[in-house]
Amino acid sequence: MPVTQLSQLKAGQFVSIVLKADQRTGRQVQGTVSQLLTRHNHPRGIKVKLTDGRVGRVQQILTHAQQQPQAPSHGRMSSNNPWASAESQGNPYTAPTEEEQQQQRQQQNQGAAQSYYQSRPQQGQTQQFQQQSHQQSFTPAQGINRSDTEQLLAQQSDRAEQVEHMQQYEANARQTEDDRIQAQLQREFPNIDSSLIAAIYNERKGQGDLGEVRELLQELNTS
Repeated sequence: MPVTQLSQLKAGQFVSIVLKADQRTGRQVQGTVSQLLTRHNHPRGIKVKLTDGRVGRVQQILTHAQQQPQAPSHGRMSSNNPWASAESQGNPYTAPTEEEQQQQRQQQNQGAAQSYYQSRPQQGQTQQFQQQSHQQSFTPAQGINRSDTEQLLAQQSDRAEQVEHMQQYEANARQTEDDRIQAQLQREFPNIDSSLIAAIYNERKGQGDLGEVRELLQELNTS
């Protein structure tokens, strides 16, 4: 059988081809050319794609009179219409039935619901992580502020204690000095009452002249 030439073929012709899976056996199938896949002549035939999607090499160009009858499938009568075989093999251009459309909608809804519920735990984990990070970021700062406040209060308390201690020390020092001077004056003037000596000393000590106190006590002692 002579090999069909490329110039003899065109889309829409009815041909007999050998599928790739049937190259060893040479079994041929028939169909209408949808597309030429080979741009040059080939010793095993021009490769074409049929309207039903099958691909093979053309062995012979047929007329509709040479078409072989096909056995009916699923109770349907065979037809010379090339689109009939494509419909039986699940033509992608065939409109889906109402049942198929309903199944597709159910699958889409299930997929959307699954994606939504899968994303919710991740969102919760993200919010929890952000809250933990927010709390951790403020914890050190609060600790620092608390330490500074405690340290400042401790320093102020120490200063207050130091001031109080100094005041008490100065008071004790003044009291000790006054007691020492009054005791000395009592020894110098034993005839004068100690309360009178203390009153005269306290009155005159602000002037800083101890000699004047002695002169006054001397006059009282001789009178």
